Amino acid sequence: SVVDYPANRKLLLEATSIYLCIPLEKVIARAGSSGVGRQALAFDGEKILTERYLRRDPLYKEVAALTIELSENPQHDAEVIMKFLRA
Repeated sequence: SVVDYPANRKLLLEATSIYLCIPLEKVIARAGSSGVGRQALAFDGEKILTERYLRRDPLYKEVAALTIELSENPQHDAEVIMKFLRA
């Protein structure tokens, strides 16, 4: 992931980045095991996703100008983002 590399995190800090955060349980439920970069998930997907999430979540929060915990209401989430971008 882009956030794994210090040079990339530096670039993200210079931009307006928004972290759309969802709970780990939803990440696991939504992840597939096929496609580019997903082959490893077919063998021990939950373990791999958990490790990646726990490692990357604080990094995403560190570089994000806005972290939004996504709700069940996409319209509301979009409004929060638009209000932030207009400020």
